Order: sequence, then structure tokens, then C-alpha cells
Amino acid sequence: MARFPHPRFTLLLLLSMHFCLLHSQAWAETLNGTVISIASGDTFILKTSAGEEKIRLEGIDCPEMEQPFGDKAKQFTASKILNKQVEAEIISRDNYNGTWAVVYTSDGKSLNQELLKVGLAWWYHKYSDDQSLGELETKARLKHRGLWNQIAPIAPWDFRRGVWGGTR
Repeated sequence: MARFPHPRFTLLLLLSMHFCLLHSQAWAETLNGTVISIASGDTFILKTSAGEEKIRLEGIDCPEMEQPFGDKAKQFTASKILNKQVEAEIISRDNYNGTWAVVYTSDGKSLNQELLKVGLAWWYHKYSDDQSLGELETKARLKHRGLWNQIAPIAPWDFRRGVWGGTR
């Protein structure tokens, strides 16, 4: 016959789990500020009360500026956030690319998702396991939106490594 843990132990375990959940949510960092410059479709500078911070959009990769649709992705991002207030939900930080975040526009929409919907970004599946981003990319591909209207679009990570069919 199975033995159940003592009621006090169960209560202590539940309280500990609850505390850990609250504690982890309390450490989630959000930055609020004004976007002061756009470097590319997925990178910009956010001015906050603490200073300026380079933000990269988590889970997506827009075409490089030298690629088809690179300029369109930058223009789209600028139209949505340049000189506007945004909220950046920090996912991670590093010393090279800056701060990786999900960015919400003033109307509450995820810029990361919006770029995928209009076909101006790839789901960066190597670094993101967010399947919903993959689904948005697939929908844009099936509807031939944006860069998916090309015959053989080259993913930015391949472009950066020099993996493409022709010469530059």
C-alpha cells in the first residue's frame, strides 16, 4: 500500500514551491523607455532612466541590411517604435550582442511577432524554442508575405557565414 507524506511535509513543500515561483517572477526584468535609434530590423537603442541600452529582438532574426528585405525590416521596425515608448521584457544579456528581449509596442503588440507575421524575419530556432514564433513564420511563408515572396531567401545566419548560392 502506498504511503502518503506527512501533511506538514506536504504543506511545507507546497509553500516552498509557491515561494520559488513568486521569487523567480520577481526577478524578471522589464525595461521601459524611448527608442532613439534603429540599427536594423531586430536591433535598436533604448533610452531608459538608467541610460542607453542596445536591444536585440529575442527569438527572431531579420535579414541583414545587405540582403533583400533588410531595409524593409528596418523601416517596419522604425515605423512601429522609433521615438516611441516601448516595454522590453529581458530574456538574457551578453557582452557581445547586448540585451535580448521581447519588445512590446505602445499598443501592446509584440514587435518580435509582428515582424514574423509580415514576413520580415525568420524564427531563430537555433536559439529559441518558442514554437509560436515558428508557427507565425510558417503562416507568413505559406502566404508568401515579405521575404517569403522570394524564390530562395537566404537566412541571415547563413548570409553572415557566407553560405549562399552566388557571389556577393
